[in-house]
Amino acid sequence: MRRAFLLAAVGLAMGAAGSASPATLVLDRPRPLSRDIAAFPRIAAPADAASGRINAALARLDRAALRAAAECRAEARQAGAAGSDWERTIAVTMKGPRLLSYLVSDGYFCGGAHPDAEAWPLVFDLATGSPVDWARFLPPPLVGKPATDTEPQTAGRISLASPRLHALYMALYRNADPDCREAMADLPEPAAASIWPEPAKSGLAVNFEVANAMAVCAGPVIIPLPRLRTLGASPDLIAALAAAR
Repeated sequence: MRRAFLLAAVGLAMGAAGSASPATLVLDRPRPLSRDIAAFPRIAAPADAASGRINAALARLDRAALRAAAECRAEARQAGAAGSDWERTIAVTMKGPRLLSYLVSDGYFCGGAHPDAEAWPLVFDLATGSPVDWARFLPPPLVGKPATDTEPQTAGRISLASPRLHALYMALYRNADPDCREAMADLPEPAAASIWPEPAKSGLAVNFEVANAMAVCAGPVIIPLPRLRTLGASPDLIAALAAAR
């Protein structure tokens, strides 16, 4: 069951002045935090302050994941559940230039009616060492109203509330099910979207946060590089995505 809901989560599922980032970062591969909880790959031998800030943020997220797993076990005991589960897998979608991007898949069962799962991106600007400020890379209509998650286990996750981004998502949405198309088109405003670089797919991925009941309809779409150019994305973003392919 654990693997099933993590796979479901994945299915739901980057110019400012600053120091130049390397074309490809070298990341270490740390040991898992526990049997089912992956640790974030760190920047190996960080050479500047920005890299150090990123590694420190990743270490905090790892500690928060362990605390979340312990809290989940405690909740399950209080609920009288036979057991609990908390899992995390992490994929690196881009490691330079300019951006470092992770796609995190969390799955957990803490004694409720059913397990929960979600996939969420974490994107760092290598020039600053901070979570990416999409206003540096994308035109204002696509950025809309950005928000930064402050929950310990997802700290640094950026979401964008933009009607223009939602309209673009629907233009690229390929689910033929009419009920799904209607449900995704009618998301309550301001609908929150996550975006992350997917250079292997030649673009930016966009996914909207939906309730569990709609998970089968949601899923990322790719804004391809030519479309990003016509939309007015930063040349820095275009160049970074192209170089990372």
